[in-house]
Amino acid sequence: MRLLSAPHPTALAAARVWRLPLVAWLAATLIAWTETNQGLFQLVNGLAAHLSPCFWQWVTVSGDTLLAFAILLPLIRRRPELAGAVLVTVLLAMLLVHGIKPWAAMPRPPAVLAPEQLHIIGKDLRSGSFPSGHSATAFALAALLGSWLAPGWPRRLLLALAVLVGLSRMAVGVHWPQDVLVGASIGWLSGLAGIDLARRWEGLRGRGVWLFTQGLLLLGAAWIFIDFQSGYPDARRWELAVGFAGIVLFFRPQGSGVRNQESERMDRGPA
Repeated sequence: MRLLSAPHPTALAAARVWRLPLVAWLAATLIAWTETNQGLFQLVNGLAAHLSPCFWQWVTVSGDTLLAFAILLPLIRRRPELAGAVLVTVLLAMLLVHGIKPWAAMPRPPAVLAPEQLHIIGKDLRSGSFPSGHSATAFALAALLGSWLAPGWPRRLLLALAVLVGLSRMAVGVHWPQDVLVGASIGWLSGLAGIDLARRWEGLRGRGVWLFTQGLLLLGAAWIFIDFQSGYPDARRWELAVGFAGIVLFFRPQGSGVRNQESERMDRGPA
C-alpha cells in the first residue's frame, strides 16, 4: 500500500464523510429507543466467546492509543504533512472521549450484569463505559490513514479492522454497543476534522508541529516498554512487536532522496 502525495478530499462539508457517523448515531439512538443495549451486548459477547480469548486480546489492544502512536510514528517521519492532522485528531478525540466519560458516568457491563450473564476477558472494568476510547482510536486511525490511500481494498481493510476492534470491546466484556457506536463516530469525525484543519491552517504544516508530533508519538511508543499495562497479558507480545516495529522503522536511516523530499515538503508549506 502506497500513500498518496496528498490526502484524498475529505472536507467536512462533503456529504459522504458523514455517512458512517450518521449511521452510528442512528443505530445508537435506535438501541436506546428500543432498550436493546443489554440484549445486543449479550448476543455479541456470547457469540464472541466461541473464538479464542487470545485472538480478542490481540484485536482489542490494537485499539489502544499507544499502539496507534507506534503505527503512526514511522509514517510521520516520512510524511511530515501528516503531523498536523495527527496532532489535531489526537487532541480532539482525547478531549471528547475523556470529557464525556465522567459526565455520562455509565457503568460497564460487569457492574450491571451477573457473572454468569457475560464472558469477561482480561480486566474486570466497572466504570467509564461511555464512549469507547478504543473504538474512537481505531476509527480515527482508519480516517487518517484512509484519506491518504487510494480508494479500494486498502481503505475497506482499514475500516474492517476498525469495526473488529469495536466488536472486540464487547467481546472482552467491557463496553455496550452504544459505547462502541458513539466512540467510532467520535474517532472518525476527529480524524476527518484533523485532516481538514491541517489543510486549511498553515500553522499546522510547520516544522515545529512536525517535530513536536514526532516527539509525542515516540514517547507513546516508548511507553509501551516502560510502564504499559493493558490488562491483556496474552497480547503482550503483540504490543511489544508493534512498539518495536514503530520505533525501529522511525529510526531507520533514510536515503538522501527521501530526506530531500521531507525538507522540500516542510519548506514548501501549503499548496
